[in-house]
Amino acid sequence: MKDTKNAFDKETSYKLYRTVKELIHPSISKKNISDYKIVIDDNLLSLRVFYPKKISNLQNIIIFVPGDGNLTGCNYQYSSICKDLAIELESLIIAIDYYETINEYPTILEKIETTIKYLYTELEKFNINKNQIILMGDSSGANYVSAITFRLIKNKFNYVEKEILLYPLLSGNYFDQCDFASFVKAQEYNKELVEKIKNYMISYSKDKKNLKLSDVCPLQNKDFSYYPKTLVITGDLDPLRDEGEAFYKKLDNNSKYENVIYASHGFLNDKNLDVRKKYLNSIKEFI
Repeated sequence: MKDTKNAFDKETSYKLYRTVKELIHPSISKKNISDYKIVIDDNLLSLRVFYPKKISNLQNIIIFVPGDGNLTGCNYQYSSICKDLAIELESLIIAIDYYETINEYPTILEKIETTIKYLYTELEKFNINKNQIILMGDSSGANYVSAITFRLIKNKFNYVEKEILLYPLLSGNYFDQCDFASFVKAQEYNKELVEKIKNYMISYSKDKKNLKLSDVCPLQNKDFSYYPKTLVITGDLDPLRDEGEAFYKKLDNNSKYENVIYASHGFLNDKNLDVRKKYLNSIKEFI
């Protein structure tokens, strides 16, 4: 798999040891700092923290697991993306920076899961209602988020109440006879992206046999009855559109689905104002 350890730019990053309390109420001057990197514990993944304009009016906290930058086309762009999201959504964004970790199953999944559990547990200590915390991922990051959510449900860790999956990679059904028309069609007009998706899944799973595991391909889970309220947003031009919709159809009526016209994979980095307005409005309504 392509090395994506620099997918977050480092020009404005600070390696600081912080508590979660200081993360929510930063003690450093933010006059010229819109984000910084923190290390809470050597056993946890590093975090990138992005603040809204008014931290005093903080309403929501979004724990964000970004996708593979090479796959989404957002490589070296996630810092800017998260800054904009924090301001637009008036939310604090905690992005899990896993790019320097071995990006293979199950290593990366277990590390992200441990970090997410830690954040939920610590935020509760500071009277942050779990309904104010949204777990979000895009592309392969949405794969991790969904797989971890199922793992947490099975282990009776009932903290996650809201979730956002953006152009999620969920099925692993990309080889031989693919069941999704959007993916089959994309092999004609976006073959490069299709090959990237296939290569990513082979590299991440390490073995094609692992594509049969629900931990690797969350859409293969049988029981969705305890899955949290979720917003699924797909792009109309995305090869993964149909599997995102198929996932949504397994969820209960409290969940939401949005398919953004003229949007493709990695639309968080799309400069089209209509695309941007559509997905931002959907997220604002949901949170």
